[in-house]
Amino acid sequence: MKRCLLVQFLLVVCMSMWFSEANLGNLLKDKEKLTNSVEDETVRNKNKDVCHKNPCLHHGRCFLDENYIDGYFCKCQKNYKGVTCQQLQCNMCLLKYASPQCRVKRIADHEKRKKAFSLMSSKRFIRRMRFTALSVPQMSVRSYKAFIKEASTNPFTIEWYMKMQDTINANSNAHAHFTLQDKKFHDQPTLKDLSTIFEYFYKQHRTKSAMSVLRQTPSVEANFFKDRAFVDQRFAGANVWQIHRVTNRKDGRGLDWEYLKSKLNKHFDWNAAMNGILGTKDERAIDVAIEANKLLVAWYPELEGVALNKVQLKDKRLINQTTIKFTAPITMFIMKDNGDSEEIETLAIQADAIPEARVFVPADGQEWFFAKSLVQRADFNVLQIVHKRLKSNLFMEPFCLLMERTFSEFHPIYDMLQYHCRATLETNKLHDMKFNGPMGPLTNLLSVDYSTSIEIINKNFKELTMDNVDLAADMKKRGLDEENIVPYYPYRDDGRLITESIKTFVSGFVDLYYLTDSDVNEDKELQHWADLASVEGNQTASSRGMVKKFPSKFTNKQSLKDVLSKLLWLASGYHAAVTFPQLEYAGFLPNAPYRLFADVDNNDIFSNLMFGNKVKALDQIEFTSNIATSHLDKLFDYGSKLQDEKARKYVKHFAATDLVMVTKKMAFANAIRVKSGHLPYPYLLPDFITNSIST
Repeated sequence: MKRCLLVQFLLVVCMSMWFSEANLGNLLKDKEKLTNSVEDETVRNKNKDVCHKNPCLHHGRCFLDENYIDGYFCKCQKNYKGVTCQQLQCNMCLLKYASPQCRVKRIADHEKRKKAFSLMSSKRFIRRMRFTALSVPQMSVRSYKAFIKEASTNPFTIEWYMKMQDTINANSNAHAHFTLQDKKFHDQPTLKDLSTIFEYFYKQHRTKSAMSVLRQTPSVEANFFKDRAFVDQRFAGANVWQIHRVTNRKDGRGLDWEYLKSKLNKHFDWNAAMNGILGTKDERAIDVAIEANKLLVAWYPELEGVALNKVQLKDKRLINQTTIKFTAPITMFIMKDNGDSEEIETLAIQADAIPEARVFVPADGQEWFFAKSLVQRADFNVLQIVHKRLKSNLFMEPFCLLMERTFSEFHPIYDMLQYHCRATLETNKLHDMKFNGPMGPLTNLLSVDYSTSIEIINKNFKELTMDNVDLAADMKKRGLDEENIVPYYPYRDDGRLITESIKTFVSGFVDLYYLTDSDVNEDKELQHWADLASVEGNQTASSRGMVKKFPSKFTNKQSLKDVLSKLLWLASGYHAAVTFPQLEYAGFLPNAPYRLFADVDNNDIFSNLMFGNKVKALDQIEFTSNIATSHLDKLFDYGSKLQDEKARKYVKHFAATDLVMVTKKMAFANAIRVKSGHLPYPYLLPDFITNSIST
């Protein structure tokens, strides 16, 4: 009985405890709910207070939303973004279509850019540098080294900086490979020695060359002495701008025969030389050839009016230090009918552009090779001084600098054009600092001293206009615009494909943003750029490009399209043609003798000493590899990087369609050239054209 009572008692106690714990749990839950409810109400009240205070800037609207950390979000006005609409968001558009706030920002940005980007006049440059100065407007920088170093941290140029550094270091190591291993380094080299040096460098860089896409390469080291290779290099080599058609029509198309005749040796029988090539006996052989558009000439007007040998150059690293007098030779060519086709043959070479100069003919043996070396020497000196440094690198600099100075980053032309100016300013300063200075490697290669090279640049800058870098105008001026006159001219034919493609690209891009001619006329940023770039623009401006035949005002869409097309050709196609063939043709010393040396008796004749030694060969291929092997990007490959969606779609589609067709046409043309025994010309293939002058 007692045991039953005890069990009942314990049961009652346990039930009481269970009910107490349950009630306690419920009470705790109720308390938690009450607490959370109070906290939620507090947060809601707080958020209401936040939205009531309106944290959204620039007329943004505040909305409560518990899914956000702060319990609210801001719906921003059209030109702002950020958590509280604190950041101005400007659309890619012409200035007149920008919001008032974005107009203010663009004007403020202009003031900052003016301080960072300015052109230096030649007088200021003379006062600062204290030596012969370029008359070409250049970017003003306090320190070349600091300016270039900034490129290593700038996301837009860091890739350029890394590639250039890697290229320079690799070529320096290759140079040291020979310097350290060759104990007889200063002995007179054989042709095999020079070929070994060239091939060692070339194998390291061949995949970067456009020639890598072809099964057959020029093999310049095996063919440089052949007349066929000599002729073809006028049309498909490193310098393709010296060849002209001789004419007596006075129509401005070709080189006037009367003018040319005033420079020719009057004691040499030019008609006899012509008859010897053609197998004829015509007393009027030259006149007949001119009338039939068969006479061509390679000459160097860039050197006229300049005293080329004011300083006798010496090279203490050579057994014989005396350089052969630098001249401006004249080479005559004849289009010879060979049945189904016409071939160009060399008629004669006059050693200088003065009537007293000696004339060489193919029958002269070793002296004929010496004469061709005089031509090659002039070819590559003019290539580096005029075509590469002046007409390519320096000529583009004012356009790129003034673009930074006048355009907003939200201008569509700037968004596109910046990729065609990428690293151009940095490249020019790097070249001035490392390559082109008074003691730089290029100066040590050239046949003229530093001051004379500057004089040549200044002389040619006075005559430089936009027409000089316009392919169509250049071909017309030299009388080579008609394919039926000179069928084999790869630079002309491939250049036309690229320039037409560029024109199509520019036309479509301009039409995206300029709906009418009024849009062009009312674009203040665009007009300011033209005003500063043109020689006819604002005469009192502190930074002027001084470019001849550049409009001081764009009057319609077509004028804008024409100028942009020329600039894009200059930055891409022309630069590629000037620069990248040098790897094949300028790296091998016997094919590109920047200097020629006299014999042991100081006579200016053919000798085994005329090319110098292996030091010269190494210096030349190292310099050539530094400037001709770095490819920063590919033509129009920046579609995905543009800010505006419609521009991105347009550029990507154009690159995937139009450029692909151009590539196929060029590949077919090169196959025919190789099959016919001519030099190929792959340097204008779109994949091997860079967007900007970045080397």
